[in-house]
Amino acid sequence: LYRLPMIDGFNDTDPDATLLHKFSHLQWDIRAYIVDGLPSIKQNYFYVSIQDLLDAYPLVTAHKKILKTLNII
Repeated sequence: LYRLPMIDGFNDTDPDATLLHKFSHLQWDIRAYIVDGLPSIKQNYFYVSIQDLLDAYPLVTAHKKILKTLNII
């Protein structure tokens, strides 16, 4: 499964979206930010278009929920 980048350093600004994702045994309080460009990322991330993301890459359910909340998909 693929996921959106999770990068520290944005906690001092208001999130563009907040949501709750519940599992059977825990819950995530998610704060999502739309950023213009990303800092240097040392992990193995790569960019794909939204359409390619939907068509070719299985996305973690919580991250798909973020994109829906932000009206990106």
